[in-house]
Amino acid sequence: MASTLILIIVFSHLVAKGIQNPILELKKAFKEFNGGKYDYIIKIKGHDEVSDLTQSFQTFQEYFITNNKIKDFYQKELELKLNELKKTDILKDEFSSMITHELKTPLTPIRGYCEMLKENSLGTLTSEQLECIETIDSNALHLEKLIGDILDAQKLDMGHIVFNKTEFHFDSFISELTKNIQPLVDGKNIQLIITSSSDRVIFSDEQRLRQIFYNLIRNAIDFVPEISGVVELGFKSSKDDHIFYVKDNGLGIPKDKQSNIFKKFYQVDTAQTRKHGGSGLGLVICKGMVEGLGGKIWFESGHEQGTIFYFSLPKILPVANEVK
Repeated sequence: MASTLILIIVFSHLVAKGIQNPILELKKAFKEFNGGKYDYIIKIKGHDEVSDLTQSFQTFQEYFITNNKIKDFYQKELELKLNELKKTDILKDEFSSMITHELKTPLTPIRGYCEMLKENSLGTLTSEQLECIETIDSNALHLEKLIGDILDAQKLDMGHIVFNKTEFHFDSFISELTKNIQPLVDGKNIQLIITSSSDRVIFSDEQRLRQIFYNLIRNAIDFVPEISGVVELGFKSSKDDHIFYVKDNGLGIPKDKQSNIFKKFYQVDTAQTRKHGGSGLGLVICKGMVEGLGGKIWFESGHEQGTIFYFSLPKILPVANEVK
């Protein structure tokens, strides 16, 4: 009887050890895996439930290790591509700066000599010769504007545009602006309408605001009818913002083109676009300038109903006025 009892005890101990040891080994494997040692090898053999669980864990280990290797591979590839893109961007910016500078430099003497010839400083010219000089000067000015657009778009991309805000009266500003844009409508049957609610004082970057208006007005002039064209610009005020607008009675922007209007180099493919040309950067620059000044730009347009471009700027006062 005693010997039987001893055998039972010994057998129970062996069975318990045979179950406990694999479980402890499996527990250790989970702990090692959780600590980052993903390739820990479990030394468990057999055909019971613990062995099945061990086999499942090892399958998961292999899957996890393989996935990690794939992830590391693609992460390294992505880092290499990002570095290449950064280098490409730097080269692109340097090339763009160099090209625009080299193109712009000779325009200054060309335009200077044109002015001298128009003023007869180098001798009297015939009307035909003056007309040729006007054409040269006009094209040089157009090229100068295209180069300026490329430079401004590049500066906006790089965050190099500096905004200098000052206080100024809108009516005085719009009066000066009208004089500057008058040459754009001279000789054309285009009516320029100025609308303003009152002579408000604005705190913003006057130069950049002039540039935004100029681009929008030039764009409007290019797309109004050659006969009875109308371009209206003005200003109104809301509770928190100054709202400016440029309105035209052109053909409008087709609905399928409207989502692309503020994309770089995008131009609505129409007869007017091909006739007047342009860089396709004017509206991109307007958007960048407006957003840089803390505002928003949007438009309303319909087929043969013209287009209205709106942009808002926040009513921000100088620090001295805010303290008062």
